Amino acid sequence: MHELHSKKGASADGSVMITYTADSYGFYGELYHFPAAVYSDGAWLEIYEWDSGKYLGRIPQAKVSYK
Repeated sequence: MHELHSKKGASADGSVMITYTADSYGFYGELYHFPAAVYSDGAWLEIYEWDSGKYLGRIPQAKVSYK
């Protein structure tokens, strides 16, 4: 599986791109959208394995997330 994220300004017209490839026709990733938010100090983001749902742990949540 390969993912490529390019930042704004990397394309000729300024578009932001996300690409994805995999070696199996049945192996698809997912792209999730979360609304912008402001989080309280000390907030945590819980991490789960995408295909099994297995809990992997948690990391400190960024204070602000953007759409």
